[in-house]
Amino acid sequence: MKKSQFVVEVEIPDGMLLYNTKNGGLIRLTNSEVRVFNNLTRAEISESHLAQLLLEYEFIIDDNRNEYKEIVKDHWYVRNQQEYVRYVIAPTTKCNFECTYCFECGISRKTMSPELCTEVSEFVLRNSEKASHVDLIWYGGEPLCAEAEIRQISASLLKDDAFSEKYSAQMVTNGFLLTKELVDTLVAAHINMVQITVEGPDYIHDKKRKLRNGKGTFQTILGNIINCNEKIDISLKINVDKINKPYLLELLDVLASKGLKNKIDIALSPVLSSTNKINSDLLTTQEFAECETAFYREALSRGFNILGLPAAKLGYCESICKNDYLINADGNLFACWENIGKFDNNVGSVLRGKTKNQTRSFFEETIDFGEKKCEECSVFPICLGGCPLQKLKNGESECRSIKYNIKDLVRIWYDYYGV
Repeated sequence: MKKSQFVVEVEIPDGMLLYNTKNGGLIRLTNSEVRVFNNLTRAEISESHLAQLLLEYEFIIDDNRNEYKEIVKDHWYVRNQQEYVRYVIAPTTKCNFECTYCFECGISRKTMSPELCTEVSEFVLRNSEKASHVDLIWYGGEPLCAEAEIRQISASLLKDDAFSEKYSAQMVTNGFLLTKELVDTLVAAHINMVQITVEGPDYIHDKKRKLRNGKGTFQTILGNIINCNEKIDISLKINVDKINKPYLLELLDVLASKGLKNKIDIALSPVLSSTNKINSDLLTTQEFAECETAFYREALSRGFNILGLPAAKLGYCESICKNDYLINADGNLFACWENIGKFDNNVGSVLRGKTKNQTRSFFEETIDFGEKKCEECSVFPICLGGCPLQKLKNGESECRSIKYNIKDLVRIWYDYYGV
């Protein structure tokens, strides 16, 4: 027997926490149990309740298992399976905001025609026949600038009773148009969660995420969150760079003052160099990891919800899964969210399906994760080798923050929730 390579060991007073990044298992060992864990032999397995528990949750495994190859195999299956299908649909590439770091700058601003909405609905139904679950994410542009198009596509999809039973949807929105009345429409369209970005108190947020006419957006968004959180799940995303990092706790003060502590989930994300953001404002991965750790500890101490420990995933994202589709407002298909609206990067259309080209071949057929460092990394099940688009652009991908702060996050989670 041997320790799983995907076990993260976190020392705590009077013992140790073990977190399995492959299956999400979390266990606390006393000091005496740690000694058993470190010196376990095959002969002791059948005689030890602790050993049986460690074996059941794969903290220890058979000597002949290669867990890295197992994940690569499972990853390859997920990339080709048809039981679970995901669509990302941008009914419009128009947006009412002019964010300082937007990666969609320069793309053509279009909204789906009624005829194209019909084609999109038929495309989704046709390509979901073998699926047991269908997930759809409304995206943009700003999707709520295309409310009528969302209504039309959703109504067409939900007419099919068999489809509606296996269908759920979410939305990525800036939140400015998310009124209480509109939420009822979204819920009726099986949209159960919206992700909204807020980047600090009003005087910080309004510098980074303003309307095209230059006016601020924070107070309107905050009012919409207050009015809508009882009707739909809201996940608050905070994109962090050096500019707004000093003001994150002040944002928590504002949210708490409005009674939102236990009513929304909060997650941080780094502003990335793939956007048009000036690089000098960006945090390094290690700097973001430190920020993430400190913020989540403080947020939990104040009673806010965070999204939980980082979990393993297969299929990394839609870009490398053959039966997932990103549909632009002109009907073209794309492999990656960041490529939406950039015609040269399309991989087909709703009229002709996916076509064979270099971009699609890279995303869907590359199974070698390509970097030796991944083979022995304890957080590989969470990271899966990093962003495919980064690999396409740079030949390699950067390690995620989880590599640097996984032990801190496990310790924080244990301090507030136990095992």
